[in-house]
Amino acid sequence: MSFSNRFSPEHNLSVFGNANIFYRPTWEEHRFDTAAGNAQLGLRHNRDNNSFLASIQGQKYYLDDDVSRNQAGLNLQWLHTANQRTQYSVFAQGLIQRFPGQTIRNVNQYSGGVGIVRLLAGNGSPVIYGSLYAGTDDERDSTRPDFGRTYFGIRGGGEYTLKQDLKLIGSASYQYSKYGGDDPLFQERRKDNFIFLRSGLEYTYQENWVFTPEVRYLVNDSNFVINDFDRWQVFATARYNFN
Repeated sequence: MSFSNRFSPEHNLSVFGNANIFYRPTWEEHRFDTAAGNAQLGLRHNRDNNSFLASIQGQKYYLDDDVSRNQAGLNLQWLHTANQRTQYSVFAQGLIQRFPGQTIRNVNQYSGGVGIVRLLAGNGSPVIYGSLYAGTDDERDSTRPDFGRTYFGIRGGGEYTLKQDLKLIGSASYQYSKYGGDDPLFQERRKDNFIFLRSGLEYTYQENWVFTPEVRYLVNDSNFVINDFDRWQVFATARYNFN
């Protein structure tokens, strides 16, 4: 669920938030069942062609019914509408990640980046967007720098209106990660190249219901074989918008 509400018509300040939970069971290996609860609450201030957003967020992540990770953080974002077709953004985030029973893995994560959204002319009212970002995981245990890392990435995507109630959507992202020290087992530093591809349709039914079937492909090219994988996923989601 998500919401956004202005404090009053004469004010340019609004409050927004969202919360969601998920549970993903496996067919056979239930020790890999995962679940999570996420929540975010923030304020948005609009002034002329600019919007300033600040929010806090939290997450509890479960693996096999036990808490695997707790996460809390702060998000800051500036949106600038250059014209009716173009919007720029600058964003920053700080997260605290804690692993109960595995404190050696604890990190503080800092990241930031820039983005753009552009409405193109032509049939289908195509919209494209993209962003660049970079960050670091600062390990809390100085004896294990291999749990820290630096990373950078690029994201892009868009949508195309096939007809009034149907849109074609898609996105792609790439992220490179380099860890801070040699792994005790492999005796070298881990390096990952992660690619995420997504494609689907967005169908709006009677204005309030939105159905989204989609296909996702993930691949992580790592120099550590236990972290090297590719995965296909198929999703079908439904959303209801309250007026």
